[in-house]
Amino acid sequence: LVPRHPERFDDVAQQIEKRGLNFARRSRNEVPDAETHVWLGDTMGELGAWYAQASLSFIGGTLVPVGGHNPLEALAAEHPVLFGPHTQNAAAMFEAIAQGEAGQRIGSGKEAMEIAAEWLSDAPLLQRYRAAAQTFVASQHGSSDITLQALKALWQPLHPEQLHPVAERSFGATTIWHNPLLLGTESSDAMFDPAAQSTTSLATGSGRGEAQR
Repeated sequence: LVPRHPERFDDVAQQIEKRGLNFARRSRNEVPDAETHVWLGDTMGELGAWYAQASLSFIGGTLVPVGGHNPLEALAAEHPVLFGPHTQNAAAMFEAIAQGEAGQRIGSGKEAMEIAAEWLSDAPLLQRYRAAAQTFVASQHGSSDITLQALKALWQPLHPEQLHPVAERSFGATTIWHNPLLLGTESSDAMFDPAAQSTTSLATGSGRGEAQR
């Protein structure tokens, strides 16, 4: 169980405990054993690893009117997804997932558990959904290039001099991608540190990254 926002980690842990379930917390380096009901992923930056460990995933924010979160990362781990009725944030994608049998729409948490149990107890059925998940992800490749070409057609006539391949620079554990025409070739990680520059840090809203101005 991986809460989306870190401010919910302790609250979710308390909810699990109140239900009398045995659980291990990743933040404490606790490892689940045969008696563990829930492994709580209360860390940041490890969602890909959690998906890789799973046989299937439930995509949160779809049982309540939040609109749903991106299912592609789960599908890219080559397993199917379950999701609820509230998928307006990516309605076309979720509909295509259901039609392609890369996942299934459910109406309640109870139904999600029932479907998950069915898939996990039927290896050929689960493998069919896994294959459909792989096919769906393959069909989504190339969207970045399509978007780039659409933007280029609008941008290039106005500012042809500003189009340039993105430069990648690494400083220890930090990697920075930037337009070298705008920042030059002597950029350093200090240029992206609000404490060293007169910049304002802009949160993206996900808690997983930031931009500055």
